[in-house]
Amino acid sequence: PALALRVGGEACLKGAQQRGATVALDAEDEGKPEGPAIGRIQRREPRVFRLREPIEAGGRLLGDGVGGDRAGVGRTPGQLGMVGEKGVAGRLGRGVDRLLQGGEQGLDGGERPLRGGGLGPGDTVLAKTPVGFDGAVWELLLPFAAGAAVLVAEPGAQRDPRRLAELISEHEVTTTVFVPSLLEHFVTFLDVANSLRHMIVGGEALRSDLVDAVLDAAPTLAVINAYGPTETTIMTNISDPMVPGEPVTIGGPVAGVEALVLDGRLRPVPAGVPGELYISGPGVSRAYRGRPDLTSHRFVANPYGSNGERMYRTGDVVSWEEGDELAYH
Repeated sequence: PALALRVGGEACLKGAQQRGATVALDAEDEGKPEGPAIGRIQRREPRVFRLREPIEAGGRLLGDGVGGDRAGVGRTPGQLGMVGEKGVAGRLGRGVDRLLQGGEQGLDGGERPLRGGGLGPGDTVLAKTPVGFDGAVWELLLPFAAGAAVLVAEPGAQRDPRRLAELISEHEVTTTVFVPSLLEHFVTFLDVANSLRHMIVGGEALRSDLVDAVLDAAPTLAVINAYGPTETTIMTNISDPMVPGEPVTIGGPVAGVEALVLDGRLRPVPAGVPGELYISGPGVSRAYRGRPDLTSHRFVANPYGSNGERMYRTGDVVSWEEGDELAYH
């Protein structure tokens, strides 16, 4: 689906598709330091994009069928034990705005700041997720919100740990996102990717032994565990930087998100007691496209919210731990 973001009439990212994205930015692009960079990201080779001024959360979302409270459709692969993909109809305007605010909170000195400084104009984020999937929204938009640059990797690089390390080193990438299954193969290349300051891990459960291996190879790296289903617009929780030898958590909810840990009768459970995680807030999607049965099972009324408010039933079993952080069970 097409997505357009405009702030003060200066920037627009639209037409995101699986093989590329049309970009019209008042940007500084490597090799073209002045004037607008307008064209199509073919991703045949890596390319860096920078905005002259950061995008502010709260900017207006534009485009056919996309608006502050109108639905767009994203894809979520292989969740809930199902084969194939489900179309998730979401409120993209409010959801992406919340995502930008939450990301800035976690990565730019808010309630859960990164050690060693947050994301800012001196940073470069590696965008390697195919744009047909939800994680690409974070990689492409949050850097611009913080005034950072984005390095768009060529197709296939996301499956090659050695190539990713080369890109990180060559372009002095400071921030990247990994799923744990790929990170396991990337650990041995961390000595090459020594420009990294921030690593956000998500999409799968993160094991403590993998955290220890990463921090043993790169002791100064801030490893952040992020959590959020596609159904809740990508990221709802973010942790403090991981510490070797300590339990792994998925952190606490970002700004604008309510995380509820409930029993089978939708009653809150005490700290330390396992329960099912429900997510409420502006990023919660409306439905599974064409799946009313699954929609009614997963998107339920929030008994603790305002009239008509819904929450998403994640199916994940968690508990509240010290520091108001959530841990898997």
